[in-house]
Amino acid sequence: MSRLLITRGLPGSGKTWFAERWVAEDPRNRKRVNRDDIGVQLHGRRFYDRPDLFQDTEKAITVAQHAQIAEFLRRGWDVICDDTNLVRRTARDLRAIALR
Repeated sequence: MSRLLITRGLPGSGKTWFAERWVAEDPRNRKRVNRDDIGVQLHGRRFYDRPDLFQDTEKAITVAQHAQIAEFLRRGWDVICDDTNLVRRTARDLRAIALR
């Protein structure tokens, strides 16, 4: 059974450092999903300096993030989501994806 690990913590607290090393231990069976990386994929750079893009981009990132997590878990891979995930609802939403 695949697992979803959800990090929680302030920026700079080591979440990505941990996630990258965790995936490197078993890259065939472990995947990493990160909202900042998805934002760069969408815009070619971090988008936080563009308030006009922020709301639409946040929604698009969430859709992509949830789809990636669901697909990776469906394929039997373990997944780590190394965002801040400080809002309790965010962690609950990610958990719901894993339970499906």
